[in-house]
This record gives sequence, C-alpha cells and structure tokens, in this order.
Amino acid sequence: MARLIPERLRPWAPVVLGATSAAFVLLAASVWHGHRALGVDQTVQRAFGVPAWSQRANQHLGDAAAALGGAPAVVAGSLALAGAAIWRRGRDWSALALCAIALPVALVVDDVLKPLVGRRYFGTSYRFPSGHAATVTAVVVVAWLLLVPAATGRSRSSAVGAIVAGVVVIGVVSWGLLVTRAHSPIDLLGGWLFGAGAAIGAAVVLDALARVNAEVRRG
Repeated sequence: MARLIPERLRPWAPVVLGATSAAFVLLAASVWHGHRALGVDQTVQRAFGVPAWSQRANQHLGDAAAALGGAPAVVAGSLALAGAAIWRRGRDWSALALCAIALPVALVVDDVLKPLVGRRYFGTSYRFPSGHAATVTAVVVVAWLLLVPAATGRSRSSAVGAIVAGVVVIGVVSWGLLVTRAHSPIDLLGGWLFGAGAAIGAAVVLDALARVNAEVRRG
C-alpha cells in the first residue's frame, strides 16, 4: 500500500506541520477574544472596497464564490476526490479516510476553535478561523498529496494543472469571503494554516497506523 506522504516529502512533513501549528497559535493569540478588526484587516478590506453602484453585484459574486467553500460544494468535491483516489491508487483505505478530512475539520473549527478563540466583529458570530477557508484548504492539500505524486510522464502536466486549480479554488473562496465581509484576512490565514496542518497531520497519522498494521500482520 502506497504511503500518503511521498517519500521525498516525508522528512519535511514534521517541519511543515510544526510551522503551520506555531503560526496558527500565534495568530490565535493575536486575536484572542478580540472584538475589532486589526490594522491589516482594515487595510485589506479597504482595498476590496467597491463603488456604491456595484456593491450589490459584488455581493452576489462574493456569495457565489464563498459558496464553493460551503458544505454542499465541499462534500461534492470530497466525493469526487475519493473517486479519483480509487482510480489512481486502488482500494487504499487510508487514502479514502483522508478524503473525508472536511467533516472533522469543519467540526473542530465550528465547535472548538471558534468558541475557544472567541473573536467577534461585524456582528455577534465567532470569526476565527474561517471554516470555509479551512475545509477548502484541507481538501485541496489532500488532493495534492493523493494525486500529484502519482503523476508520471505526460500526466505531469495534469498534476501541475491540479496544483494551479487548487490554488485558484482557495483564492476564489477567500475572495468571496473578503468581499462579503464574512471574514477578515487574519481569519482566512488562520483557516489556511489550520486546514493545511490538519490534512498533513492526518496523513502522517494514517501512514503511521498503516505501518503499525503492516508490522502486526507480518508478526
């Protein structure tokens, strides 16, 4: 059974996981139970300001973009990813388990992290980290782990396309969340960090479990 973390990337997995975790903790501490937007938030939000005559159209476009990070789109993307993983890797149960990363990420963000950090502004709901950004980032990183390393020969161009497409999806969803003022840049950055860290951490854990299981079977 193929490992989830490619061999050439395995030495870097703990480094990336540690860096994303440390950065997330620092961000969370900077907005801990905060009730106002930070300077960087206000600067970026002003850059996304639009003329009054186009605000309604921009709102509709932003809502449509942000919807790509909503539950229906993420579930559909996860199912498509599971199908692609079966096609590329066969009946790899670790890979299929990793494809279901969106649900635990969403639950942890909404039920644990947001109430814990307690950041509120533009209303009363908790804001940090962005659940949409976290789940989309997690699914995209899983897609990169499962599909890109398996590409060889002519399919390498499709692997590059998959990387670019993932970046575009994350960017479009994040733009929608900014334009609609659902989240600030700090919230989005927290979502990206948590989503990427969750995907890499889950892959490391599943690889370890698969290795232990293989050793037990060998006796």
